Amino acid sequence: MTLKQITATLIGFFFHLILTKNYKTKLIKSFNPEFKLGLIEKFFFEFYFYYFINIIYLKETDPDKRFNYQKICLGGFSDGLFWAKQEDTGFNFFKTEKFSKIYNIIKQINDNTKQKILVIQVGSSTGREIAYFAKKFSNIQCLGIDIYKSIIKWSSEKYSYNNLKYIHLEGHQLDKIFIENKNKKIIIFSEGSIEFMQPEHLEILFKKIQYYRNIRIILSEGYYKKKNNKLPAIYEKSFYNGGLHFTHDYEYYAKKIGLRVIEFSINSDENFCFFYAGDNS
Repeated sequence: MTLKQITATLIGFFFHLILTKNYKTKLIKSFNPEFKLGLIEKFFFEFYFYYFINIIYLKETDPDKRFNYQKICLGGFSDGLFWAKQEDTGFNFFKTEKFSKIYNIIKQINDNTKQKILVIQVGSSTGREIAYFAKKFSNIQCLGIDIYKSIIKWSSEKYSYNNLKYIHLEGHQLDKIFIENKNKKIIIFSEGSIEFMQPEHLEILFKKIQYYRNIRIILSEGYYKKKNNKLPAIYEKSFYNGGLHFTHDYEYYAKKIGLRVIEFSINSDENFCFFYAGDNS
C-alpha cells in the first residue's frame, strides 16, 4: 500500500469507529449521485467509502452479504429508481452495435425454431429493452428481472404487453423460471448488469444453466482487460474494477461447466465484451 492509501484507510477506520450505523449507511448510499452532499459530508464520504470498499466490502467472504452491501450503495435513497430514470432519458441504446448484436441473435433464433421461446433480461432496469422485444416479437414470452422492487413496479406500470412480465428476482435465482419453462427455448441476455453480479453468484447461475437444454446466454458487459494483471481476482476469474462492478471472465465460467462458447470478443478501447454461449441444440 502507498502512503496515501494507508492514510485513507486509517482515516476511514477512525470514521468507522466514531460514526453511527445510520450515518455510515447514509454515506454509502451517497455513492448514488441522486443525493447532494455538503462539504463536510463529502469529506466523510471520501475516506469512509474508501475504507468501506477495501476493508469491508471486498474482504467479505459471504457473497450474499457482499451483494447486500452493493445493493445499498447502488440503490441509494430511491431503491434504485434514480438510475433507471436516468437511463430512460437521452441515450438511445437501440441504435448501438451492442443492441443490434443481441437483437440479431434473438431474431435468428426466433426465425429458425418452431419451439416456444422465453427471453429473460437480467437487470431490466428501465424495462424498455425487454419491452422492445415483447413489442417486436408478439410470439415470444418476455421477462424482465431486477433486484429492486421499486424498479419492477415502475417498469410494470410503464410497459404493458400480453407477452411481457417483470418480477423481483436476483440473477442467480433463475432455476425456478427454468423449471417452469423447461419445454421452451430460453434466451438470457444482459446489457451492463451481470458485470455487477457477485462472482460466486455468477458461477451459481452458470451451474444452473448446465442442467437445462435449450438455453442461450448473451452478454454485453463492461470488461477492463488492462486491469486484470494489476488487480487480484476476488474469486476465480473475476476482478474488481471499482464502481461496484467486476470484470468477469465469462468464457472461463462457461467452459468450466461445459457450455459451448459461440462468441467471446473483447473491445479493449471501449472496455466492454460481447459473450454468447449455449448448449449444442
